[in-house]
Amino acid sequence: MTRISTLAEAMAIPYLINVSFISDEDEPGYYFATLPDFPWTTCSAGGETREAALEELDRVKETVFEHYLETGRSFPAPSEK
Repeated sequence: MTRISTLAEAMAIPYLINVSFISDEDEPGYYFATLPDFPWTTCSAGGETREAALEELDRVKETVFEHYLETGRSFPAPSEK
């Protein structure tokens, strides 16, 4: 994959996002969003709504991507959709 040098470039990569709704009989449900291209990191987030989970995932992505940039780690290629 091409070397990424800025957070904006990293955030623009079209990574696949999985969103699931998880519910339990005793608890209200919540949405759980993950980036499957980053299985070795905790690149996931939850929220009461799909939009809230995706907004939180963006914050998590920024943190993970900043770490990749700071450490010179290569970004994985995005999954085929």
